[in-house]
Amino acid sequence: MLQQRGRPNQALNGFQDMAEMVERLVDSTERLRHQGVAITLIDGASVGHRSNQVVKRLTILTSIFAPFSVIAGIDGKNIVNMPEFKWHYGYGLILSAMLVVAALQGWWLWRWGWFEDCTTPR
Repeated sequence: MLQQRGRPNQALNGFQDMAEMVERLVDSTERLRHQGVAITLIDGASVGHRSNQVVKRLTILTSIFAPFSVIAGIDGKNIVNMPEFKWHYGYGLILSAMLVVAALQGWWLWRWGWFEDCTTPR
């Protein structure tokens, strides 16, 4: 009879050991889940940062080349009274104006620090 009472104690101890192991597994799973969420958030932030850099580069290019379209659009009209049509160096003047505008915008963007993030290697 004593042996029969000992067996339930052994079974109870075994179940308690299993309960502790299951609890450790649940804790480990929760830790891994939290780490997975953290990695997902870091990856999302990295993708967002890369997207911002691409948009920044496109903004720089657009802001430099958009005035070219305006100057070419105005100069490209067939208006007889435009002085650059009658002047021998009119075409060079327009190209020079475009280059000056691009250089000024590039200098202005560089001065404001827009090129710093774009040129650093990752």
